[in-house]
Amino acid sequence: MAHPLLGSRLIKKPLRKARKAVNRIATVLQAHLHKDAGIVVSEIIEGGSLGQGTCVPMKFDVDLVIFSRSITHEMISNPDERKEILTKVQQCLIRRLKGNYVDDKMTQNSVQFKYKHSPGHTIDVDVLTSPMWESAGELSQYIADHCPDQYYHLSAGASKWQTDFIRHQMPRVKEYIKRAKYWKKSIDWSPGREPSSYLMSLLVIKASDLVGEHVTGKSPPSLKKMAARNISEKIKELVKSHHAIDIQFQTQYMFTTEAPAQPRVIDPANVCNNLYETGFGKQGRRDEPGDYWDVFAKKIESLDLSIPFERLGPLP
Repeated sequence: MAHPLLGSRLIKKPLRKARKAVNRIATVLQAHLHKDAGIVVSEIIEGGSLGQGTCVPMKFDVDLVIFSRSITHEMISNPDERKEILTKVQQCLIRRLKGNYVDDKMTQNSVQFKYKHSPGHTIDVDVLTSPMWESAGELSQYIADHCPDQYYHLSAGASKWQTDFIRHQMPRVKEYIKRAKYWKKSIDWSPGREPSSYLMSLLVIKASDLVGEHVTGKSPPSLKKMAARNISEKIKELVKSHHAIDIQFQTQYMFTTEAPAQPRVIDPANVCNNLYETGFGKQGRRDEPGDYWDVFAKKIESLDLSIPFERLGPLP
């Protein structure tokens, strides 16, 4: 039986409100950012779990990436110019969203704020900026040529291809991704770091491919449960043997750049991005990714993708 706080109506209502927020913010940026800040909006991508169709109800935020031909690679690579761009975006949003824009802050790469859609109710929003890239291969080649070790400021540029890759996975695989994210959010990750949602998504996709048990909505419940448990075990196997992990994906994206060496979990949208190293957030010089994977390997034992999160109740 589903938990009463995660009933169908209460799951869909926040998603509808989030969708309205996305439409409002995107419309404001497309209509006013050029006039207010001189930044031409070439494209706006709804990234993150909402855009990918893998969000956990009641526990998600909105990620929007502005792609602009007004923003050059050099501008986004310069901290002062990047801050100036984000400040212009922030001022435009404050001016145009008025009372819907609250509790903001600026990071090195994004404008973060809460969108107030009704009294007492808000949605967390991240707005990032990127130069226009013609392909995932062009982005990866630029990183390889200019900043192979320091490309965090360019990572938003891969969002359109990351979103496309996950959005086109089979419905059952996306359901497993949701369950994996729910599990991730329910875990106390101290003394390590929480793995990113994108890393969790790629682990689920690769495990599903390796197990080869793709079931459909019409499959018997017993078969669905067995497939979910087999995929759970494969994820555990991958994480526990992380020192030798080697995950890559076959995609339609054309890359000429070589992928990093093992251990590796290669981003299908940016061959330079090894999530073995980046999958736990931006790290300091003394951070060793293997230490975070060691904690991950201990925590992963409780993962069970056969249990729908609707049965587990809301996250803390």
